[in-house]
Amino acid sequence: MLRFCFTNVWPRVPIMLSLWHVQKAWKENVLQKIKDETLQVAVFKAIEEIMYSTDLIEGDSAVVRAQQKIRDLRQRFPAADGFISYFKETWSGKIAMTVTRN
Repeated sequence: MLRFCFTNVWPRVPIMLSLWHVQKAWKENVLQKIKDETLQVAVFKAIEEIMYSTDLIEGDSAVVRAQQKIRDLRQRFPAADGFISYFKETWSGKIAMTVTRN
């Protein structure tokens, strides 16, 4: 509802996601879906690398690079498949909302 209100008033302004809220959601799901603490730390570091990656600064190619990095997570962490599935399903479509555009 709130998103609908904003887009009606400011149709050309992109809706961006809060870094803090995104990280909080990721962390909660890492803890919920991955039981091994060492794997939790490794996966969370890997997804933070995606978030803070300097090659994801602007444009549509940034979205493509981010989606490739998400696919790479599954190969790097096969034991974290439940979280990787959540991450891909929930966040890969929202990458453009987290990438800074000029």
